[in-house]
Formats: sequence, C-alpha cells, structure tokens
Amino acid sequence: MYNDNKNFAYIAFLSSVLGDVQRVNKLFEGNQVDPTKLLKDILLLLESLIKRVTAPRHQLDLLTVDINNFVDKHCYLGYLFEKTVREMKENGTLSAEEERCLRDRCIHFIVNLIQEIQMRLPTNVELLKKISLLSVENTLKCDKENIAELLCFFKQPAQLIPKIESQYMNINLIKWNNKSNTNDFWSEVNLYRDSGNENPFKELAKFALTILTLPHSNAEVERLFSAMNIIKSKLRNRMQLPMLNALLSVRAGLKRHGKCCDTYEMPKDVINKIKTMEVYKSDDLDDSVLDLFITETDDVI
Repeated sequence: MYNDNKNFAYIAFLSSVLGDVQRVNKLFEGNQVDPTKLLKDILLLLESLIKRVTAPRHQLDLLTVDINNFVDKHCYLGYLFEKTVREMKENGTLSAEEERCLRDRCIHFIVNLIQEIQMRLPTNVELLKKISLLSVENTLKCDKENIAELLCFFKQPAQLIPKIESQYMNINLIKWNNKSNTNDFWSEVNLYRDSGNENPFKELAKFALTILTLPHSNAEVERLFSAMNIIKSKLRNRMQLPMLNALLSVRAGLKRHGKCCDTYEMPKDVINKIKTMEVYKSDDLDDSVLDLFITETDDVI
C-alpha cells in the first residue's frame, strides 16, 4: 500500500488539506484563544476549501452553496500532489484513466469535507459573526458597526440597549493599555473608574465578559468531565455533589490563577476559620469555596 505511488500522491494531497483543518481544530480545543475570532477562522477554512475545487470566477455563498454544481475537475490540488502525478506520468506508471480517478478521489474528499462543515455551522451564523464586534480591534475603531442587533439577539433589556450602544461608541475615546488581548481588554474596561469612582462602561463590560465566557467548543466541558472522573473515583463514589462541586471549583480557581496546590497561599481569614464552627454555618459550601478564588472581573459574570 505505502509503496504505491498513487497512494503516496493521495497522502501528499491530504497532508496539505488536513494540516489546515487540524490548525482550526486546535484553536477550538484551546483555552487561550480569542473567542471573538473563532467563527472567522472556521469560515476562512471553509472558503479556502471551496477555492481549492472551484474556479476563481465564482462568487459563492459559503453557507448555502451546493459545491457539487461548481466543482472544477481540473483544479490544482497542491504542489506535492501535482509533482508526484507529473513524475508518475513521466515514468509511465500512471495512465490517464488512473489520473482521472485519483483526482476525482481527492476532489470528492474536499467536497465531503465542505458539506460536513456546512452542516455543522449554526443557522444564525451571520448574526454570530457580529460577536467579532467585541474584539479589541473592532471595539477601538472610530468607524464601527452598531451592536444593537447583537444586544437584541442576547435578549438585553430594551431600556439598557441605548445605554450600551452609547458606551460602545464612546469606548475608543479612552486610552487603554491592553490592546492585544480581547479578554484582558474587557477586564481592564470592567475595572475602569472615572473621577467619581464609577465605571461609565459598566453595562457594556458586563455584556462583553458574559459573551466571552460562553463555551466556544465542547473541549473545556470534556476536560471538566475528565477532572470529575478523577476526583469522584470508584473508591470515592459516596462523595456528595456539594463536595464534588467545591473540589472542581478549587481546581478551576487554581488553574485560572496559574497556581498549584503547593504554591497557593490560603487567605488568612480562611485559615482562621479552620477548626471553628463558623465554616459550617452556611449550607452553601460552593459559595464559600468560590469566594477563595473569585477575582474582581468575575463579579460581572
């Protein structure tokens, strides 16, 4: 199989295509990415795949196009593939019919991949594109789109929409320090105070941070389930939900602060409560644990 040049040509073709797919997939699995740009990344992947198998003259709708109607049977399939095919033809080891079948196989793979991506994109993808308006680059533009549609989609109170709109339009008037990372930028906005010790962008910052906390893939959820299975093992199967939730919160808090159990310094007020009845006064164990790790920026979420 591996000595077959036709299979080698096909693998050479796949390496280029799957490299792009894997890059985008890793973005969705990561927890240090800008969620306002993820949709753009997958749409760029979809567009690049469509351009691989269609003629440049076609201007197609990425989300609704039936790619089978626009496939170019003689499209360029990458340097390694074309080089291998050319060498095989020169050596007389690849007939015209075999080349046609090989090209059809490659094109069929891309067409199926395009259709799978289209099926998995949400129907409201055009509206979700507007989440990119919350990226630090778009937020600080002087000439920017209105975010009213985005606010309505996420069911913000009608009386708040004009206020948040105004805050969004004026936010570029302030000189901000964090201009490279969207999460850090909105954290800075949330902590901003004017001369009256009030935040003139409070509602906008709360909305933006809430959107940024939405899970952009199931990778983080799967990590949480893995951590849960480690904590609540067969030997600890009688552990109750409050304790499990508290331990998961501790792990999440340490991870968020970039600390480990051997480097985290317990707050003095918590240490003083050890071996006292005060720690048992509240039935809500989760809140007492979360308070140890919550930050000022978490208060808005």
